[in-house]
Amino acid sequence: MPAKLIYLIISFVISAIPLHIAVSLLDGKSTWFKAMFVNFLVAIASFLIGLKINKFSGLISFLLLLLIYKIMFRMGWFRSFIAWLLQLGIIALFWAAVYWITGVELF
Repeated sequence: MPAKLIYLIISFVISAIPLHIAVSLLDGKSTWFKAMFVNFLVAIASFLIGLKINKFSGLISFLLLLLIYKIMFRMGWFRSFIAWLLQLGIIALFWAAVYWITGVELF
C-alpha cells in the first residue's frame, strides 16, 4: 500500500513538469504545484465522467480538460488547446531522448 501511494505521488509530480513548461511558454499563470493540482483535478474529473457517462465520455473529458486549463491558468480556449498539444510534444521529445540515450529503438 505505501509503495503504491509513493508511486502515485511521484507520477503526479513528474507529469506536472511538461504541463508547467507548456503553460509557461504560453505566458499562462502557472506554478509547479498548480500544475500538479490541475493534473490531479483532470484525472479525478475524467474518472468520474467515465463512470457516469458512457457515450462521448472522451470528448466530454477533453472539453473539461480545456476548461480546467482555461480557468486555472487564466488562458483562452485556443491557448489551452495549444498548451495541451505542447505538453504532448514535450512528453514525446522526452521519451525520444530517453530512447536515444539508452539505445532502445522506437519502432
